[in-house]
Amino acid sequence: MDLGSCPVVCQIGGDGAVVDACYTLAGDKVATCSNTGAIQVWACSSSDPDWDLLHVEELPDPATTLSWAHPEHGLVFAVGSRRGTVHVIQGPVVCSSNSTPQQREQQQSEGWCVTGKLPCGQGPIQWPLCVGITRNPRCLLYSGCPSVIITASQHLLTEHRAFAAACSALAFAPRQYGLILAAACQEQYGPGAAAAFQLGAAAVGGTVTLWEAAGIGSGSLQWMQLGAIKLPADTGSIRCMCWREAAVGLPPLLALGHDKGGCIWAYRQEDMAWQELCSFSSPPGNQQSLLAINWAPALGRPFELLAASYGTTVVLYKALPAADGAHGLDVAVMGELQHPEPVWKLEFNMLGNMLACSLDRRPEIWFWVPPLTDGPWRVVSRIVGTEQQAVDVGGEMLD
Repeated sequence: MDLGSCPVVCQIGGDGAVVDACYTLAGDKVATCSNTGAIQVWACSSSDPDWDLLHVEELPDPATTLSWAHPEHGLVFAVGSRRGTVHVIQGPVVCSSNSTPQQREQQQSEGWCVTGKLPCGQGPIQWPLCVGITRNPRCLLYSGCPSVIITASQHLLTEHRAFAAACSALAFAPRQYGLILAAACQEQYGPGAAAAFQLGAAAVGGTVTLWEAAGIGSGSLQWMQLGAIKLPADTGSIRCMCWREAAVGLPPLLALGHDKGGCIWAYRQEDMAWQELCSFSSPPGNQQSLLAINWAPALGRPFELLAASYGTTVVLYKALPAADGAHGLDVAVMGELQHPEPVWKLEFNMLGNMLACSLDRRPEIWFWVPPLTDGPWRVVSRIVGTEQQAVDVGGEMLD
């Protein structure tokens, strides 16, 4: 039963179709990316519903996904591209109360800038390129061999990849772990990989690369690779991922969604490697890929709760420690939420007692809540926007 609806108070955007959008934790800033390659940052600093355009960044690669870091690390967000590069954009450094007027003026004048270009995924490089030997661990990020680096620029390395590796998902880790970014990509090997990607060929497996930044608050982030998660080829493309909030006694946990379902991985400190805890498949009779996934905060809940979107069906999963005492999780379906259109984004609130689902091809957001006792989840409200004319992008229709 729909108990009410919320009016749309403002609309923002620019030229072209909006491919992705994400808010900061406080909800006072939103970043959008379009198929034209433009990245826009908007802000709303008062109760006035009008949003101001703070910054526009033109990137050389078409953007695919966005993700904001925790505000504790400053104004930092990442942009994934179709060519596999992850661009990290940093805003003005927040001035401290002890800063001198000269320092404040310098910090504010620096403005927004790209502070990192991270290659997403691993693979062969087209030779010949100049190489050299180094002991600098940061240089090891850009080679397939532990003792060889590319002396060309990072931009050239990205342009000379021998396969197409589109960045499909980004997620910053909870702030307790530091400024860590997980980037998922799809890989297609062979000389015809770039052409195959343009034609929409299926990706071969998927890789999640994890990066950590140093120099937080200095205005110049230095990134180094922490590790990687490689999924089998039969899982298809990685579509989405999300972190579990940090908790005492729990390792870092990362949930991944792919063409065949999803899986949960944990970082084992003793092995210094990622281990798969469990996997779950799409609902019976549903052949849709897992489009979006979100992990609910575990405030007073004796089990883990996740929501995953398979087209028009959102499945609620309950995860508990494995009954046999092994290092794993037992996952069971709690319920299914049906929608008239595919759900392309979903998120729990900070208490985990409300789920928002954004519909594709229809400007609506549905809000679901659990029952007070027994029974299914129900819709309590909807946000309905205005219809926009669809835009044809490379043979695909985007709203």
